[in-house]
Formats: sequence, C-alpha cells, structure tokens
Amino acid sequence: MKIETNEHLHMTAVVFDSLTLVKRLHASGMPDEQAEAVVTMARDVMLNVATKDDIDVAIHTLDPKFAAIDQRFAAVEQRLSSLEQRFTAVEHKLTVVEERLTIVEERLSMIEKRLASYEQRFISIDHRFEILEQKFTILEQRLTMKLGSIVVIALGAFTAISKLIG
Repeated sequence: MKIETNEHLHMTAVVFDSLTLVKRLHASGMPDEQAEAVVTMARDVMLNVATKDDIDVAIHTLDPKFAAIDQRFAAVEQRLSSLEQRFTAVEHKLTVVEERLTIVEERLSMIEKRLASYEQRFISIDHRFEILEQKFTILEQRLTMKLGSIVVIALGAFTAISKLIG
C-alpha cells in the first residue's frame, strides 16, 4: 500500500496494488470472480477512508470554526448572565413593591375599620338626633298647649275686663 498526497485538494489518497491482491487471493484458492469482487469492494472502501493527514487537515480547518463558536457561546453566556442579573433586579423590585402593597393593604384595612367605627358613631348620633327631634316635637306640642291656654285665659281676662269697664 502506498499513500500519496495531492496538495491542491488537501486530501490524501490511499493507493493499493489491486493486481497483487487478486493474485494473492487466487493463490490462496479463491476463484477469480470472487477475488475480483473482493478487490472491487476493497477499492470502494479505500476511496472513502480518511488518513491521519486527512483528519489532521480537517481538525486544522475546524479548530478556528470551533474557536469562533466558543466565542459566540461565551457571548451568549455573557448575555444570559446579564439577563439573569436584570431578572434578579426586577424580582427584587417586585418584592419591594409587594411589601409596599402589603403595607398599603394593612393601612387600608385600618382605615376601613376606622370608617366602620365612624359609621357606627354617625348612626348613634343620628339616633340621638331623632330622639332630640321627638323631644322637641313633644315640647313644641306642650308649648303650643300652654300658649293656647294662656291665650284663652288672656282673652277671657280681656273680655271680663272689657265687660267690667264698659
């Protein structure tokens, strides 16, 4: 077997002596048709075999590409890290907002309780005003009766005095 390098293709070709292989197979007792089939198959396989040089060239070609991919991954990781920091900051702000909302809710609850207390006090005051109105109505009726009585007495006295005088 002989290895040849073709510089303009950057590939190495593996060359082997098929006639010698056919002769050896035939000498070992293999019929000519089988020996030629084995050689043809071996030639087809050898066309697709990569040599160490082929692999080295491929690695040399792919290394910069992998380095570029590594740089892009590093940039993506940096962006993700930045996003994580921003999300952490947003989460912190949301926590602060939630805490403030809890305080506001507590204050509103206290205000609602105070308003309910005030409402009860207003209801009590309204009730007291109703009682006062009832008392004033009773007093007004009593005063009206007393004034009526005074007017009747005064008229009676005036009538009696006017009859006596005149």
